[in-house]
Amino acid sequence: MGHIRFWKMALTFTGLKLQGFIGKFGTSELTDIAAFVQLPDGKVLSSTETGNLLLWEGGMIKCEISGKGKKPCHQGRIEVVFLVDQEVFTAGDDGVVRIWDVETIDNADVTTGSSGTSEQQSGNSALQSRVFEMEPVDEILIGKDVKIKSMIRWYKNNHEYLIQDSIGHLLKLDITKRSTEKVLSFHSGSVSGLDTSFLGHSMATLGIDGTLRVYDYLNKNVSGKSKYPSGGTCLTYLPPTLDRLGCTLACGFSDGVLRIITHTPITNPINKTQFYLQFVFKPHTKAITSVTVSPDGKLLCTTSSDNKIFFFKVSIAQPSPLSENPYEISAAMEKEELSRAFHEFGRDTVEIIPIGFVELDLGEKDLKEVKYISFSPDNHLNVSEMENASETSKDEEDGKNDYDKEEEEDEDDNELVEDGLDEENVEINFGRKCLIVLKTGELISMVIPDIDQINTTLSFKIPTDLLKIKLWKFNFSKPTNSLLEKIEVNSEEKKNNEEKNESDTKLEAAASKPEDNLYEPDRMITALRKARGLAIKEDCPVTNVYYLDGGYFVMSLINKSGDAEIRACKIESPEKSRLLLVYKSSFTVLRLSKSGRFLFVGSIDGMACLRKFKIEDILLHKWDKGHEDFESYHSSMKNELTKLKENYTKLSEGKSGVVDPTASDSNLIKEVEHDDPNDNLLGHYWFGYVHSCENGIVNSVTTSWDDSFICSAGSDGGVFTFRINSEVVQKSDVWNDPEITSKMETIKHIEDITDPFTYSIQEHKLKSELDRELEDADIKKQMTRDFVRELRNEFLKLLSENDKSPSEMQLERSFFSVDPDLQKDIEKDTMEKISIVRKELEWISEKESIGPKKLKKKFLDDIQTERIEILAFKNPFSVSTFRTTKLEIELDAAFQPVVNNEKGNVNIKQSKDVVREPGLPIHPKNEPFGVITESSTSQSTKKTKMADTKSKLEARKQSRTERVKKFKELLEAKPDDNYEDSRDVSAIRYAELHMGDYKLKTGEKYIVPENDRVDADKKRRQIMLLKESIYSLKEQFNSQVLRLRDEKKSLIEIFYQCNKSVEMINVDLISLGVFTDDQIQVPNMESSAFPENRYLVTQDDIDEFQKKEVESATQARKDADDLLGAFGGGTQQTQKRSNGIDDNSKYEEKEMISSAIFDGEDGTDTKKVKSGLEMREEEITRKVLLFRKDQLKKKTSQWIKEFDEVIESMSRERVLLEGELKSADIKLLLLYREWALLKEFEKHDNTLAEKLVAKRSEKDDIDEKIKECQEKLGVKKIEIESVIRKEKEIQDEFRSTLGENNKYDEFLTKIFKKKVKRSK
Repeated sequence: MGHIRFWKMALTFTGLKLQGFIGKFGTSELTDIAAFVQLPDGKVLSSTETGNLLLWEGGMIKCEISGKGKKPCHQGRIEVVFLVDQEVFTAGDDGVVRIWDVETIDNADVTTGSSGTSEQQSGNSALQSRVFEMEPVDEILIGKDVKIKSMIRWYKNNHEYLIQDSIGHLLKLDITKRSTEKVLSFHSGSVSGLDTSFLGHSMATLGIDGTLRVYDYLNKNVSGKSKYPSGGTCLTYLPPTLDRLGCTLACGFSDGVLRIITHTPITNPINKTQFYLQFVFKPHTKAITSVTVSPDGKLLCTTSSDNKIFFFKVSIAQPSPLSENPYEISAAMEKEELSRAFHEFGRDTVEIIPIGFVELDLGEKDLKEVKYISFSPDNHLNVSEMENASETSKDEEDGKNDYDKEEEEDEDDNELVEDGLDEENVEINFGRKCLIVLKTGELISMVIPDIDQINTTLSFKIPTDLLKIKLWKFNFSKPTNSLLEKIEVNSEEKKNNEEKNESDTKLEAAASKPEDNLYEPDRMITALRKARGLAIKEDCPVTNVYYLDGGYFVMSLINKSGDAEIRACKIESPEKSRLLLVYKSSFTVLRLSKSGRFLFVGSIDGMACLRKFKIEDILLHKWDKGHEDFESYHSSMKNELTKLKENYTKLSEGKSGVVDPTASDSNLIKEVEHDDPNDNLLGHYWFGYVHSCENGIVNSVTTSWDDSFICSAGSDGGVFTFRINSEVVQKSDVWNDPEITSKMETIKHIEDITDPFTYSIQEHKLKSELDRELEDADIKKQMTRDFVRELRNEFLKLLSENDKSPSEMQLERSFFSVDPDLQKDIEKDTMEKISIVRKELEWISEKESIGPKKLKKKFLDDIQTERIEILAFKNPFSVSTFRTTKLEIELDAAFQPVVNNEKGNVNIKQSKDVVREPGLPIHPKNEPFGVITESSTSQSTKKTKMADTKSKLEARKQSRTERVKKFKELLEAKPDDNYEDSRDVSAIRYAELHMGDYKLKTGEKYIVPENDRVDADKKRRQIMLLKESIYSLKEQFNSQVLRLRDEKKSLIEIFYQCNKSVEMINVDLISLGVFTDDQIQVPNMESSAFPENRYLVTQDDIDEFQKKEVESATQARKDADDLLGAFGGGTQQTQKRSNGIDDNSKYEEKEMISSAIFDGEDGTDTKKVKSGLEMREEEITRKVLLFRKDQLKKKTSQWIKEFDEVIESMSRERVLLEGELKSADIKLLLLYREWALLKEFEKHDNTLAEKLVAKRSEKDDIDEKIKECQEKLGVKKIEIESVIRKEKEIQDEFRSTLGENNKYDEFLTKIFKKKVKRSK
């Protein structure tokens, strides 16, 4: 979680609403909060995972509460915090319940000095943790191994509380008596497996906590439990063919272990059930996901998350024949076969043999994880009998009792035996058929061969070529006849149109019925499912499967719309299927009851369902409708429900009972008390929503052996049992036999697998052989070593005897060399090996050097200046360079022309700062104005002396005349009132043109001035200039640091020389009788100042490496066997001699120093007495030497002080410069973003520019055309004018020809103006 949220009611426009805000942890450590309580004044007290309590006020932490001495309130996470009667109860993982005073917690404050303390950092640092210390009022230890998860107050007694821990216990605590009582015990965590016995009313559950529990659900108690080292994952009861008592379980665990466990039968509620481990295997390396036993009990199968399916053969031990007569033997065998289902399970009667495992890949690279496996009960042999029986079942089934059905089954089995098709022959000839569901949703059919066909000599892996593996899918093939196809296409088009028109009417009709308002959501969902039609496809993911007789099987899948369906299918008929159930969530469990009359399922949302199951509902030999859709399924269920209501009505007329006429098809009709066992009086479904819908995935659902109870278990840890009222509770008399428990007590204990690293069956087969070979090799090596040791001892014995014999009888050492050329051969082989090793080392060296070279090229070659840190001599200050990289080649090349043109466009504040040289005083960046200096004072004194020489009167006259002269000049230069200065006019005009647009930038009419417009190139130039400025500033500062490094290096050399001088002075002073050994401390240069020396290997490094190698070799020789015998010991003597030399040299040095110091005091006999002048001279010399020594020390201290001051000032400057560089980096980031935007804008501008160019070209074309048209128009105008002129001339000529006062003037004028139509 990591947070806490506070809520309050707020009045909004739409009414009261909740508003929340997350609490701020501040300086406190972020923690998960599991519990909290609100105090009376509004403060909140919450838990933490560290063991302390947090007190919240106003969404902030007021203080943190702990025990005295900063001890946590609890050791570990606090899970419980609640308030009872002014006391706060807390509990957690430490198993302790503590009681705290509310008033003390409410008034807790770290500012109070009496009961609270606060932790602060030194200096001006902020408060890091605010802890209030207090003692609890009381504390009660529940248990050392108890981790409390929940705690509530007992409603019957105020002093008693119920506590739930993490291991499945419910405890009752009495705080007055301080006593704890265990009330209940249950699974802690998910219940992964559940099953019921086929013979008695017992239920077994297995949880991830590793506990196996057996329940007597009739008496509602836990009969017994057993704990195992790993978490349980699945379990199942073995069939009656293996255990006639129904008390043996096959359990799978998370570490891959399979355990076969037998428990004593439940005889009475008082006796506790005992558990006996019969078999234990480890077939897998990961968790077992399912355990399945074939119906005949001859095959056991486990699946696991390691993508393996492991098969075991279960065989019943045959007793040895008591007679040699073959007829008696056959009779005994027949009797044994008949009594197969009536023996007790045990290691002396049953043998479990591993067959092998299968890994499925389906032709792909990755292996497929198996989810579930189901075996065929009859290997598809009862197809005809099953289908023929269904035809007569409607007429004859009601008149037959169970005894007649059993006789028919026996007759069918006899017919199979007579035909030679018994089950044994079926397995040998055809193998065992099974269906497998993969985690990916695929369904596979597989045939498991007989064990005789599998070779497990080298490995238990079964080759896939022995298995007939096929992928089963739905078949949606259509007929090939073209006429049928056309008819189907037309019918489908009509059907689709009708469905589109009727879907809305169905939905409206389903919702418009007034009597069905209570079931409106269900009816809406039903209408939607009908409108969808067939919702399955070929690759629908399958979630579970259950194999039936005759090749039929029932499977659950997820259709195209996301709903879960249960369909009845047949292996040989993938083109058709029957729909049995539809639900909104995926199914996790699919099984049939032990009687085969009920189908029960479980889903991921915590639902458990029980459905009546009939054989005629799944048979497909007369089903010709393909895959059944929801509409036909719903109509058939509705018709059957109508018949069922009629039967109930008829029965209610003569017998007592309750009938619910309004019950729908999704609800169970209330049962009627009757004695008629007719199945047609049962309802269709029962849905139970008992598990959590969030994390209550149903892991197991089953019914009791007599179908009178239904049981379910889920991931929420819940186990529920329901009574089926239509069934009569039956009792079994087998468990009442008192000899059963006594026989089970004789079962011998076997060793369990508790180590999680134990080999699996396959690993033991493979690795045990390898371990055996390694062990044999070690034995041979040891034998060879022993033989060599014996030869060596014998050789040494001969040498010692030769040494002890008289000299004349001693043999030379050369006589003991068995092979004279052996040493040469060994040396030759050694040299060859040395050359090979040298070549290998050269190759390794070259290989190892390539890696650093590549790393250096990638990470260091581009660095201009590495981080170099210079430390001060005495103060804690230090200064370091900025780690800079070389300028990019493109940036460096493009920067040169930019620098020449726009050097001053972009400047930052740092470029104006002056970096001080090391050793110079620091001056402020801006000198204050008005500072009086020596030059200014001298100039002012001179001016005052010159002013004093003149009289005041002359000065006044001169100033007066100057003013009159200037006034006249001004009057003469005065222009006219209407005069305009050309310079002012031009300046005004320039200002109007260049002053820009001062409207708001957000305005629509705002136009950016030409000089303020920025494009991508300008922005890129700004980025380049800013980069170069940052780079130059860093390099400028780095150069100062590098000069400081050189200065420090030179100072250290000077200190070294000064130290030598001081040592010489000390020697002179010792000769003068003044004993002193003080020296100047010479500091070393820090390695951080020379990072380029990281690859340099000095002789000291080589010596240290060789020393470590010698030490490791010496230690290895000490640990190894001492094969050299008496040839050792030389190393220790050499070491002692070297130590002796060092000790003697040290002793002689000390003698020389002591003689130099005390010579003259005890040596009066050898030296003559000094005179007074000599003593005075020695005293003067002594003082001079001491003075020189003091001067050297003062100089060195002064140099150190000055250097440290420079380091301090440079470190401060670096902080300021670093801040400015950070702001420059921010500016650079902003420029980059602006450049990116400008690039995008530039693309848009380019497109607009292209459009502008195109439009301009179009405009030019139009202008040219206009020009041509104008030219043509001018020509036409000239022609028109000429025509008009000619017409006028003709008119004039006509008038002149006609003359004046012509009597035919009007007639001739009409003829002249008459328009004549020319013939074409």
